[in-house]
Amino acid sequence: LMIIHNYLWVEDLYYDQMLMNNKSIGKHLKLDEGITSVNKAISLFKEVYDPNHHVRSAIETLEDISDIKYFMNSLSKEEQNSLYDT
Repeated sequence: LMIIHNYLWVEDLYYDQMLMNNKSIGKHLKLDEGITSVNKAISLFKEVYDPNHHVRSAIETLEDISDIKYFMNSLSKEEQNSLYDT
């Protein structure tokens, strides 16, 4: 979940680029439905963890966007790793 949180933070910084590159994940997370139980949280995690799900694909290909690749390269290795910490 921390990876998703950090991704959403980067998405907020680069919102226009994310939309233009079809990397926005907010609408795919169904957060407006709320996570009211552990079972619902686990179900959502399993859904977005699927290799064919848009959220996972967007996270794995985030650096395909040149502005974000530049941003990521400007971070120290420790800062980059913290974005992907779980």
